[in-house]
Amino acid sequence: MTARPSRLVLLSAESNSLTEARSAALPGVPILALCWQAPDAETSAALSTSEVVDLSQCPRPLSERAIAATGLLALSRALSRTAPGRLIASFGPAHRSRLFAARVQRSGAWAPRSGDVVIALDTAATRAAWFAQRRVEGVQARVGLRAGLSLFDYSGEAEPSVGRSSPASEA
Repeated sequence: MTARPSRLVLLSAESNSLTEARSAALPGVPILALCWQAPDAETSAALSTSEVVDLSQCPRPLSERAIAATGLLALSRALSRTAPGRLIASFGPAHRSRLFAARVQRSGAWAPRSGDVVIALDTAATRAAWFAQRRVEGVQARVGLRAGLSLFDYSGEAEPSVGRSSPASEA
């Protein structure tokens, strides 16, 4: 368990997955949220103490522009309508997780450092979290808010209410 992480980093490629993280504020832990689409006004207000980076405002990497220009992005979207198509598209360069990981990496908005706890809030953000954990020693990555918050040591502190039961209710 991590006693005191340096930062909590939330990665969100879907617009609705950041809304569940509104109540993830931990006392004394700065939160950095990287999202592909700007969150709604209510979510932005709830995360007002955090830094929220909208990756859609960052310049698109050359690889992403080339994928869009060649029609691979449209082909990947068409394939994603069926289960076998999703499997085939997941191996291609236009898969949403590859595009999101490239955007996070090349945006310069976040450089992972030791002590970061990275939480991928949706499937497309999983690759970016995995890359961060592999590149920097001491970075812990989890998929899902509940799994990410389980890394924290809450001795003497109030536990967050996100998906966790209190010890009193278990007795």
